[in-house]
Amino acid sequence: MNYIILCDTPYQILSAISFRLDHTSSCDRVDLVVDTLRCSNVDMNFLACRIDESKLFTNVYCIENLQNKYEKVKPLIRILEWIFPHTVYDLMTKAIAKDCVYDITVVSGPFSTQRCLIAAYPKSKVYFIEDGLGSYIGRIGIRELSWRGKIAQKILKYSPTHIYPQACFLYSPNFYEGEYKDLVNKMAFPVNYIELLNTIYSINYSYIKKMYNSHRFVYFSQLLSSDANEIQIEKDIVDNIFNFKDDFIVRPHPRGMTTLYEGLNIDNTYSQWELCCAEINGNSVLIGNFSTALFIPKLIYDKEPTVIFTYKMYGNSFVEEAVNRLRTLYSNKQKVMCISSVDELFRKIEDLKKEYDEKSQ
Repeated sequence: MNYIILCDTPYQILSAISFRLDHTSSCDRVDLVVDTLRCSNVDMNFLACRIDESKLFTNVYCIENLQNKYEKVKPLIRILEWIFPHTVYDLMTKAIAKDCVYDITVVSGPFSTQRCLIAAYPKSKVYFIEDGLGSYIGRIGIRELSWRGKIAQKILKYSPTHIYPQACFLYSPNFYEGEYKDLVNKMAFPVNYIELLNTIYSINYSYIKKMYNSHRFVYFSQLLSSDANEIQIEKDIVDNIFNFKDDFIVRPHPRGMTTLYEGLNIDNTYSQWELCCAEINGNSVLIGNFSTALFIPKLIYDKEPTVIFTYKMYGNSFVEEAVNRLRTLYSNKQKVMCISSVDELFRKIEDLKKEYDEKSQ
């Protein structure tokens, strides 16, 4: 079988590696295409080189999506992607050998560059692979469209509504809710290849292990808007964390400000969280607004750290359904918590710290 897989984030690359190891054979041709521009805060070219050196894939190709490459004419390119997706694919992929007829196209969902790839191989089956929380909710790529996109997808062939996968591969199929329910397959995370993954992602494993073993609480900062109330809430949370400074490690958002967290223990390595999770255990406490990171330990490793969601403080009630579904997966459902105020958060941290200290005596 011949497979072609398109990725544009480090998370998707992890899923591509998982799929390669779990659902293909050594005799299959499996080509990986890496969009190096979509994820601007990561050196995707370097990551692609590391993957190529690993020999996990038959070929590793790097492309540059045209929307990010030519920002000044982005609206025009977006229109071209809708009307002439195959042509846009050809413009992006001049370095890719065109001698292969692929049997299966593997993507994260029916998004812009992914639709171009699907259009280039119209006879190929389409598979979707894990791409974080969005992969578990509803039908991927439909609700995110603008009103123009919703009109376009009614009349154009390669639009999200016309792209329906033959199969979906997720780490935790029982967490999925949506139209693809009958198509979902289990995809194992390559826990036996952690050393190789650490090499690919340039992770200093001994340093990460020491960091997360010596700090029981992990706070995930968020990408703050200019809203004064939102910024004040974050400042209040940080002030509370200072009361438990030695117990906390802060993972700053890759595109967020870090000045708020000066004086705290900060994980400045920006190491792939899905790999750092190997060091998370049942005694760990993860705190954040609402992030895939808080779900990952359970979805990938079937671990049950305490998770404290702060989304109610920001009025983000729309995420409650996903949090409730995470709670149903936990054997100890009380370990999935939602708090509504900074004072409540302080009390929770204080109680959990006291409980842990008493167990350690």
